[in-house]
Amino acid sequence: MSASMRPRCPASSPAREARTRAVQNAQNRAIGFYILDEPTTGLHSHYVKKLLEGAARAGAQGNTVVVSKHNLEVIKTADW
Repeated sequence: MSASMRPRCPASSPAREARTRAVQNAQNRAIGFYILDEPTTGLHSHYVKKLLEGAARAGAQGNTVVVSKHNLEVIKTADW
């Protein structure tokens, strides 16, 4: 779906969307190690879900994803 067709949340901003896209696109790079410091701060729940899905995909592909976050909903998605 093109960016112009994606539903935008009133609380979204270009900076928040850029953070979400960065995590989603990270899986396509061969870096292998990602550190995300409070990545969901200020994000609408729709974008939090997309960000977590992207981080999970990166981890499933053998990458290491470290997330610093104090939100229990985000912590519950951790793969210990």
